[in-house]
Order: sequence, then C-alpha cells, then structure tokens
Amino acid sequence: VGVRERMDCFGEPLVPLDGQSVEDALGHLKAHGVEAVAVCLFNAYADSRHELAVKERAGAMMPGVPVLISSEVLPVAGEYERASTTAIHAYVAPGAASYLNALDAELKSQGLRAKPLIIQGNGGVLDPERSVRRPGMLVLSGPAAATAAGLQYGKAVGDLNLLILDMGGTSCDLSVVVNGRIPTADGVEVEGYHLATSSLEVKTIGTGGGTIAFVDPGGMLCVGPRGSGADPGPVCYGRGGEEPTVTDANLILGRLGTDDFAEGEISIDRERAEAVIRQKIAEPLSLSPIEAARAIVRIANQNMISALEMISLEKGRDPRDFTLIAAGGAGPLHASALAEA
Repeated sequence: VGVRERMDCFGEPLVPLDGQSVEDALGHLKAHGVEAVAVCLFNAYADSRHELAVKERAGAMMPGVPVLISSEVLPVAGEYERASTTAIHAYVAPGAASYLNALDAELKSQGLRAKPLIIQGNGGVLDPERSVRRPGMLVLSGPAAATAAGLQYGKAVGDLNLLILDMGGTSCDLSVVVNGRIPTADGVEVEGYHLATSSLEVKTIGTGGGTIAFVDPGGMLCVGPRGSGADPGPVCYGRGGEEPTVTDANLILGRLGTDDFAEGEISIDRERAEAVIRQKIAEPLSLSPIEAARAIVRIANQNMISALEMISLEKGRDPRDFTLIAAGGAGPLHASALAEA
C-alpha cells in the first residue's frame, strides 16, 4: 500500500509525507486484519524521519501490532533487499514475539535469574527483548546452533576441519568448519525471498525423518522435498499420517525401537507403517516392503551425500580431510552410511 512522500538520496524531503495517505494506508491494513506492518519508503536509508512518522502513527492506530521499518532493520541503499528483508522480519515478528515473551516470562516465574540468550542465524546471541525487535535474525538459527556447537566439539578434540550434518524431522542442514572458521554470508534466500542479514553458510535440503517417499508418474521412487511435518508426522506415530516417510522406512528396517516414547504420548505402530510402504511404494515397484524401505533410506542418504559434496568437493575441499559430525534427531541414524560414502 503506497503513501505520498519522496526523500532524495541525500536525505532531503522532495515531497513531504502526506498524513492523510498514511491514515488511509493504515486504515486499509487494519481493515484487512494484518498481524504485522512492514514499512519501506524510498531512500529511507538516507533519512528515517518519514518512516519513523509512519511507525508512530501505526502504533497509535494499531496498538499491539508489530511495526518494522526498513531504516531500522536494514539502512542500506538497495531498495529491493531493504524491502524484502523488512517484510521477512515483519512476517516472523508476531510468532517470534509471542513465543519469546512467553518463554522469558515462564523462565522468570520458574526462578531463572539470568537473562536467557537466543541464538541468531549468524551464530551469535541476543536477549529476548532485542530478538523481538529483530526477529528476522532468528531465521536459520537452529542450523547455526548446530554449527556453533560442532565447532566447540571440534576445539575440544583438536579437530578444526568439520562437516556438520543436522537432520531433524523436516530438513537436513549442512555446514562446514575450515581451519576453525565458519564461512559466513551477507544474505540468504528463504523460499525465493532475499534476507539481507549476516548468517553462517548453511545448505538446507528437504530430507528429514518426516520426509515423504512417493512413486512419481514415471515410476521412479522419489524422497522429498515434501514432508509430513510435526503434525501429523510419520505414519508409525499414529497421529493421522498417511504417506510413507524416512522414519517409517527406518522402523521397518529395524533401526528404530518399537517402544512408546514421549512419556507414552506416542505409540509406535510398525504394522501400519509397513502396510503404507507396501501399498504406496513396494507394490507399485514390485518390491518387498523391506526392499522398498531400504530404497527409501538409500535415496535419502544420496540426497544428503549430494549436499555434502556441494559444501566440500564443489568448494575445492577434500572431504577426507574433514570429520563428519551428526546432529539432530535423525542425524546419527544416517551418519555411518554418509561417512562411508
């Protein structure tokens, strides 16, 4: 939604900010029930007065709604990068704010006297208050945490060349440590959107425990990138999942225990997992359920091997000179095969 104003590249207002256009724009957003507002005005990096005025008015008209302005998020000349980055910060803001504020309050009520620190996508940490103001910095913070932890482990054992594989339920995040240093990037792409913020170099692929296996119209077995998510999750969890996943395949192969876990909240249903793999993978490919499960795991492993090659061989790094560290709920389950490959 546009407003009438124009700032030149030297920070001088060519057209003053029109208050009525701001009122109209914010009224339009409020009527549509937006959960956050991103403000990006032309050349605001040179002078922020117009954006600050919009922020102040938005706070008055839409109390409680996060308002992110580009001159605070990313005060640089590149208008596309500034707008995209501010929009991502605004998109993340409502969920991040409610979660981090609740977490902070709960920890204090439990007697924690120290201020909790939240890891960022660049591997550093911020307190919850500042994290809420810059929520886009939390993007890829999980993989950054695994990378930072891997580096600490490497220092402890005297090995500073590391390949770190963090495989969870939905994705596999891969990073590298070279001579004790983690490569960084000035920006990342998230689903095609540019986030211009410093981050550790992380390669992410859609291969996790909940990644779905399927037979495509050409009769080829594929694994990912679609996933079952935390809800409903793999078929064997008995929470409504109907598509075979990597976790189901590992269960069929005897690589996972069949006991209930999460204090009995989740029961493992091996028979249901085997039935789905038989129906959707084994029978269309004329395989036994065991052969189908083995094929699913092999393809998942190959996806990760290809990603490991991208951060090692394709960057001129010999993987034989590196130690592989596996993290995440599913990482150690596949690490031996990946290390051997």
